[in-house]
Amino acid sequence: ILVAVPILFQIYFRKRRTTKIIITSFFIILIGILAFRSISVGIDLANYIPWFKLLHNTPWENVADAITDVEPGFLFLTKFISVFSGNEQVYLAVVACIVVVPLFILYYRESEDPLLSISIFLILPNFCMLFSGLRQAIAISLGVPAYYLAKKKKLFWFLCIVVLAILFHKSAFMLVLLYPLLHVRITK
Repeated sequence: ILVAVPILFQIYFRKRRTTKIIITSFFIILIGILAFRSISVGIDLANYIPWFKLLHNTPWENVADAITDVEPGFLFLTKFISVFSGNEQVYLAVVACIVVVPLFILYYRESEDPLLSISIFLILPNFCMLFSGLRQAIAISLGVPAYYLAKKKKLFWFLCIVVLAILFHKSAFMLVLLYPLLHVRITK
């Protein structure tokens, strides 16, 4: 369904503004799949769901100490979501939206060939990460605003987003490379 619906839209809406329709349909279905997946899908959810339940019952002042070796941004986001609902399916749905919406915006704005963009997206390891590695997926999605800030040469806000991404997963320090790579002048 995730692949078939965009292909059907490509066939049906031949020459009309298909890029936006195809990209939108793909990401709406992806949010649905991520939101309604079983808590047994993915290796890391076996850790994240118990952490969610633990943080649901943890006072705010103890959140940073409740789980060791987990980035504080993720802990506080999890606690924040748990304040509104202790249901793990709601938790997965909110995280799905947080992760997918920035990716949707990137593909919606930048894609020139929607089916090719979707195909490449599906074969990259980041797609699988969406189903299991919540911390990594959030850090990846924060790469989208970091990209746009770097593109507009807004260094301070770019660095703020990179630091925020690092608060979700340490590997996000790699986002720092976006700024120089976007502005390096490559000559013959």
